[in-house]
Amino acid sequence: MCQKQITVSTLIGPADGKAKKRTKVFDTTTLSLNACRQWLQDQAIEVVAMESTGQYWRPVWTIITEGGFRMILCNPRIIRTMPGRKTDRLDAEWIADLDRYGIIPSSYVPTLPIIELRESTRARKAMGHDVTKYKNRVHNILQRPNIKLTSYVADIFEGSGRKLLNLLLNGEVINLDIVAACMHGRMKHSPEQILLALDDRLSANDRQFIDIQMAMLDSFPNDPLSWIR
Repeated sequence: MCQKQITVSTLIGPADGKAKKRTKVFDTTTLSLNACRQWLQDQAIEVVAMESTGQYWRPVWTIITEGGFRMILCNPRIIRTMPGRKTDRLDAEWIADLDRYGIIPSSYVPTLPIIELRESTRARKAMGHDVTKYKNRVHNILQRPNIKLTSYVADIFEGSGRKLLNLLLNGEVINLDIVAACMHGRMKHSPEQILLALDDRLSANDRQFIDIQMAMLDSFPNDPLSWIR
């Protein structure tokens, strides 16, 4: 199985006798996979075994399952540990042979709601890593011109921290009154300390880099779980 095509081999006959073998290649378009399912049904196939190759197996599995077969999903690592030749055509025939003798362990295939929940939680975790990556880039860029805002403000991406960061990004003339207006009463450091931490200029190049990272951060939902139904 690959992204563009699948090789399907059928064996018809008793396990203790000679089986009739047929092999055919199908594209992985929906139309072609429907034809594959019909080809299997026309031969009165009862059991279908297939490898779980990357993400390519999922649409094949979904469409073939509609034929009412008993489906077996094989872990490729287990198949490869079993003796036998491994080429494109012979691979399909080998899986058919192994399944004919009932020696392929079937992998667990969760229901669609479980699959979607897994995908959602993995996506949420990946987004969390991305958010951290973009924030770290902003922190690193600020260190280049010796701007120490992150030493005095716990979070420069929300609330007062974001307002102070925007002063730098907008290239504004920063004074004590402007800094004080951006700060809330719970901040530990004084406006004078924050002003000293901002006592440098970002280059146009650095501002552009930070703007890119901030745009990426702003593209993420505030609650990554809000789109999980």
